[in-house]
Amino acid sequence: MKTVLSLNKWLTLISGVLISVVGITMLFTPVENLVLVAIYIGCSILISGLSDIINYLSFDIQERNFWTLSSGIISVIISLWVIFGHGRTVVLSLLPFTFGIWILGSSITRLIGSLSFRNNERTSWNLYLVFGCIGIVFGIILLFTPMISATVISYLISLMILAYGVDNIIMYYILERISKRIREEIY
Repeated sequence: MKTVLSLNKWLTLISGVLISVVGITMLFTPVENLVLVAIYIGCSILISGLSDIINYLSFDIQERNFWTLSSGIISVIISLWVIFGHGRTVVLSLLPFTFGIWILGSSITRLIGSLSFRNNERTSWNLYLVFGCIGIVFGIILLFTPMISATVISYLISLMILAYGVDNIIMYYILERISKRIREEIY
């Protein structure tokens, strides 16, 4: 369990940093880098999804949260589609919809997961709730404003990606606290 928690902790931090870098990059180069950013985002989503799946598997069966697994599976499927989809043109033309669906799906599962965490008296449930709600709003915006302007959409995506990256970085510190408590209990 200690090794899995450590791996999950670092994957969460890496995906948070990568996703935050994508968000910041898109703020400064919204149109010029969309092709490379689409592939980079796909890789970041893949790492994030794998991190969620490992997180799910690292808990005892009684403490597993199905919504964490769901978020991971959704993220992995979306990432594989973005990375290996039907060409960059299709990915670019569907990028706002892809991210809208991914952000909406992940955010809904985080929101539901936060309620499960609250019922299990976990102290970090409110962070999941806040980021879940923010994500739902941004996901809906992305779905219903298709290609009005590539720049405007890029800014919306970059802000949500940045928030998602910050969420993963915060999760790293939460996992670090959990890991520290486990080490203290063992030793």
